[in-house]
Amino acid sequence: MIREVSLIIPHQDDEEKLSTLLCSISNWKIVPNEIIVINTSSDTLSIPTDFELFIKKSNIKFHLIHKKNLYPGHARNIGIENASNLLLAFLDTSTHPCNNWLSNSMDIFDSNNYQIVWGKTYYQAEQFLPKIFRACTYGEEPIKTLPGSIMHKNVFKKCGLFVESARAGEDGDFMSRVELHNINVTEAKNFLNYEKLNQMSFFEILKKWYRNYFHSARVPYS
Repeated sequence: MIREVSLIIPHQDDEEKLSTLLCSISNWKIVPNEIIVINTSSDTLSIPTDFELFIKKSNIKFHLIHKKNLYPGHARNIGIENASNLLLAFLDTSTHPCNNWLSNSMDIFDSNNYQIVWGKTYYQAEQFLPKIFRACTYGEEPIKTLPGSIMHKNVFKKCGLFVESARAGEDGDFMSRVELHNINVTEAKNFLNYEKLNQMSFFEILKKWYRNYFHSARVPYS
């Protein structure tokens, strides 16, 4: 089944993961009628042939927008501006939804008066170091995240768009503005899986968190 939802995916330098995500959409119980990928890499992006055949057969609108070296919030804003639907869904290349993620969240919208269904993400950790890192940061339970979220487009008229000048923290800043404006929200039943912790070295973990906290200082909620 196809629903009138615009799926927005920012991408930078992770073509393999993006391809995996795009090819998985054909297995979803409900699929969006519009998919927008904002490629911020310097290199051109190749779209998987299987995905191209699927969207052509299903008559799904697909937009690939190239904008070099943008931060995630800026890329999402471009996706929002180009979306033709009133409902927007957000994913990224490092989080993977189950096949009924979109359908379950749409069921919540159909039967309630929520304006946002927040996503939830479970951070997988299998080796010793990722488990220690997860214990010090995310924890073992799924947490509320922007990836996996679905919301009405008019929310951005009330709360504003994402901060474009920050590499990290723009999602938390937006969530704080949603709370400030008393937007009617709930959380998804399903969670996304984040597998990247298992692939990161100790140095990469330190670099990631130094970068994130440095850039988060630029956003108001910090």
